[in-house]
Amino acid sequence: MGAKVIRVSRNELVSLLKRVLEGFGYPVGIYEDAARTVVWHEMNGLDGLEELRLALPEIDSGSPVFPEIMTEDENLIVVDAYGGSCITVGGLLVEIACARAISNDLAIVQVRNCRNRCMILERLHNASQRGLSFAAYWLDNGVVNVTTMTDAAGVWMTYDVENWPLGNSGSMSIVSSPSMMSVQSHLNTMLSPDSRSQSRITVGVMQTGYERAIEQGISVDEDLWGQLEKLVARILVPATQLSRTGAGPG
Repeated sequence: MGAKVIRVSRNELVSLLKRVLEGFGYPVGIYEDAARTVVWHEMNGLDGLEELRLALPEIDSGSPVFPEIMTEDENLIVVDAYGGSCITVGGLLVEIACARAISNDLAIVQVRNCRNRCMILERLHNASQRGLSFAAYWLDNGVVNVTTMTDAAGVWMTYDVENWPLGNSGSMSIVSSPSMMSVQSHLNTMLSPDSRSQSRITVGVMQTGYERAIEQGISVDEDLWGQLEKLVARILVPATQLSRTGAGPG
């Protein structure tokens, strides 16, 4: 028999994930953003809940981690994510790219030590509504992933790794500019003339899945839902016990 699933609304899932991520110690702006990101990816058919499941052991293993700028010049910024997941640090990475793109024709953020990098798509999609264009690319399981986003269109493609001069599997580059032509010119310097995409998903296709999820609800593995509820209960126990002692200003 297959895994049992339950159907929940977008608001129910966002609410549960907010409580889980808040309990891990993330500040309000980050845990709200992270919860919405997971749900957006899931509703668009991009396996947001599976990425969360893979990330949970690391997220739950210690204090929150935040990206840090290591070096920078006019167009290039090198950021260390310290092993953080794009679920929680992706918003900060895109904000760095946005800030530099506003004052430059082209900005490149090279990210080191980042996990769940496919979870950057929702942040790029939202940021493109500011009139900026983006690309991001990273290596995952021997396949190069490339996404481009503008306020009018977006696409996620994969390529054969042998034609790409990329770093290790924990790295990712985010390219941002007010001009999509500048972003595409940079990608053209990376693409070999022999490069052919293996797969292609457009924002239009994603939107179809999103609308279906709004109408029918989101399918969630019952075991994962139970795991998330247990995390919330575990987090609430200390606070509940503390409140019973009458802790607080006397």
